[in-house]
Amino acid sequence: MKIKIPFYLELAGISLLFIPKVNIVQFKGETAGLRIDDVLLALIGAWIGIFSFANLRYRVKAIEVRIFIFTLFSFFAWLCNGGSIFYVVRTCEYFIFFYIGIEAVKLFKLKTLIMSLLSVNAIVMVLQSLSLIGGFTVYGWWEDVGYRVVGLTAGPWEIGLLINLCLCALLFPLQNFITKKTALLLFILGAYLLLLAGGRMPLIAHGIIFLCYLLRYFYKRVLSSSILIGLGVCAAMFLLSSNDLVVERSRSTFNWENINALTNAYAALDVTDPERLDMSSYFSGQTDPSWIIRVSKWCFAIKYFVASGPLAWLFGTGPGRYGSALDGGFLRLLTEHGVLGLIVFCSVLHLFARQNAMMLMCVVAFAINLIFLDVHITYKVMALLFFLYGYSLQWSSLEARRKELGGPEWKPEELRSNALTASGEK
Repeated sequence: MKIKIPFYLELAGISLLFIPKVNIVQFKGETAGLRIDDVLLALIGAWIGIFSFANLRYRVKAIEVRIFIFTLFSFFAWLCNGGSIFYVVRTCEYFIFFYIGIEAVKLFKLKTLIMSLLSVNAIVMVLQSLSLIGGFTVYGWWEDVGYRVVGLTAGPWEIGLLINLCLCALLFPLQNFITKKTALLLFILGAYLLLLAGGRMPLIAHGIIFLCYLLRYFYKRVLSSSILIGLGVCAAMFLLSSNDLVVERSRSTFNWENINALTNAYAALDVTDPERLDMSSYFSGQTDPSWIIRVSKWCFAIKYFVASGPLAWLFGTGPGRYGSALDGGFLRLLTEHGVLGLIVFCSVLHLFARQNAMMLMCVVAFAINLIFLDVHITYKVMALLFFLYGYSLQWSSLEARRKELGGPEWKPEELRSNALTASGEK
């Protein structure tokens, strides 16, 4: 049985991808408060819950089981070890976009939607880089975010992966493949926007995504792929030379001196005194401040996790234990959700990756960013990731039905007129 979201709720849900997060009510000690998004998603979630439980023929999907288990483990960890209940419900909130993605197949072509999302963010980012407009960050409205632009997201770490996911959806589309020229332009545009945001992991993911695109579509055309790679490298070199923000942030960071400093800082850390997290005295004055902050948090999280005992090793020290940013997604999943939570979350990513090439590349980009960024708790990124999975799952179901019936390629307007029906369940 298929869940049907009312048209006005579906349209409102899709629009949430295009509007910034604005807190209506701020909670003490939390970067996220009560937002309009929360109200709309609660309405959609309530509708889905009532619809599915009222119909006994509804078949539970694999993704629903895994998200339920992950949420259950998170809730248990919060009950036993504390943390923040807001981080428990976040995953459920993000997951609503899975159902929005399923229903979006009837309204828009994915290419049109993603191109619109990328274009709107690109315009906002360019204006922000010129200090013509500000942005809504996790700390509220900032009049000038020109140093590291944020687009319509809450920070440069979030807009970086959002651009990565958009590139995956456009270079590895479900249908209507793009031309080589368009692909190269998207690569250059994406690189330019990522340099404005100053993110290093999104830049690495960006390059790997484009390289995979070349290997997939041009591995038999050595000359064409070599030219495209050469042009891409030249464009990247030019962009890097014109904006040294990324180079400055990476200089004097990865060296043996810092590795030795990290070892000494970890040994001296006292987990009973969380206020003493500043390890700057162990590093040289040339070290990137973000690296010092990151390893300080890592050392505390690892040492606290190890000292917390077997129950915490299995279920974690509690979601939200380390505040709004640990700056290491895999480490945060392990320490806050335990070994079991990490396994379940990785099983969700595996479910995404085996769906199609687009989702596989989304998971690759997500995993790269997750090494140094807590992208699994970023609203826009997780919303888009679940949306893409829901859309591709429903699209695959419709394609299978179309091929079975031997009909022509379907269009969104045909679905709106009930010309095709499919369960979209798997």
